Amino acid sequence: MEIGVALSGCDAGGICAWKILNELQSYGFEIGMVSACCIPAMAALLYAGGCCEDKMESLSGKFLQDTREYDLEAAVRNFSSAFKRSGGKKIPAAISAVNITDGSIITFTDHYELENGNVKTVKMCDTYDMISATVSFMGGLGCYNFGGGRLCDYSCWYGSPVHPLKLAGFTKILSLAYLPKTPETPYEALAKRTVTSMGAAADMHITTEFDKGLELNAYVETALSRLESCADKIILNTLF
Repeated sequence: MEIGVALSGCDAGGICAWKILNELQSYGFEIGMVSACCIPAMAALLYAGGCCEDKMESLSGKFLQDTREYDLEAAVRNFSSAFKRSGGKKIPAAISAVNITDGSIITFTDHYELENGNVKTVKMCDTYDMISATVSFMGGLGCYNFGGGRLCDYSCWYGSPVHPLKLAGFTKILSLAYLPKTPETPYEALAKRTVTSMGAAADMHITTEFDKGLELNAYVETALSRLESCADKIILNTLF
């Protein structure tokens, strides 16, 4: 069955979301499109770009290492330099951010075009620009200037980025959020509250909470365990 998957959350562990997308495939789902914001947007690019699992694991581990050794901005820059769409199977992707000046939504996607009300699509462009726009406010970053707007994490305003999937025509949508167990900043508290409260926009919403500072394998194990605990509900909510 084909579904759209929305990824959100302000925890660094969200970089492991590509592993969860692979696991969903093993359940028999065909993922037709991935919509994402903040850290999971990097996982979405890896998965949708057709990268092999070894490459996704390598870049994810390097990202986490860079956030510890340097800072988030350096980690995003290094990831963006290393990321290349591969020759594997590719699927549509959308990365969303919000303009803090007026609450308008900017969605980077090549799948459809729209400029209506407070929603505007932009063709997918430089990876650094897209990721910087959607992770801004995390890790002490300020808003990111792009296209005349001041962009930041979409989830601060609207929660899970379900709307690109609905606009693309998906009738079955699964929302997955990756959040800190204990928020440490007002931004993290706001993002967690908004993502959790807006989860009903999808057919099913699953939140995974992480302890701080885990290694990639621990993030993966936590996320997989949470997914497995909800497997029956996922199937029921997306089939009927």
